[in-house]
Amino acid sequence: MSPVRATRWLAAAVVLASTLLNPHLQSGALAQDACPDDFDATPTEVTVEAVPIVVTSTTDDYFVLYATFELFGATRLVPVQIKRGEAGTTTLSQNVGPLSPERYRVEKYQIADPGDADGDCIDDLTELAEFGRLNPLNHAPAVAPELGALGIPDLASFGTLANLNHGKSYINYVLIDVKSQPPAVFFTNT
Repeated sequence: MSPVRATRWLAAAVVLASTLLNPHLQSGALAQDACPDDFDATPTEVTVEAVPIVVTSTTDDYFVLYATFELFGATRLVPVQIKRGEAGTTTLSQNVGPLSPERYRVEKYQIADPGDADGDCIDDLTELAEFGRLNPLNHAPAVAPELGALGIPDLASFGTLANLNHGKSYINYVLIDVKSQPPAVFFTNT
């Protein structure tokens, strides 16, 4: 498996595992219930008709893509991508193979009134702007770059955090407080 594909798979697996362990992260609306009133953004539901998912957009929008997974006898709606809108259209996808259109849900938010998909009381756009130290799909508290990351955006970041062992790169990750709500997920460079 290539390092880029491994990074995407690992990031998707950690987000999925974290969300499955935390039933409160089923949608932005549920996640926001625990936050103060400044997270009262109301998303617009966008119909998903085909994969790849292409939505009409402006630079004043951003989108949260959810995927439905059935694991261990439970159905979970998991946020898998947050992406700023582009002029005209924006393509949304998850980091693993595509599912059928009916297994996706898209919420559109306004940049001026952001939501909080992971329920950590930090708005999605702040976390997206500081990706790595923060992560809009990972509710773990901020981490200093010298200690690790909350997300791995690209191959260069993967290389910075990876351990080399017998010619292969590996990333360590840590789940903290797994039985608590919500557990925290960290990628480490130890």
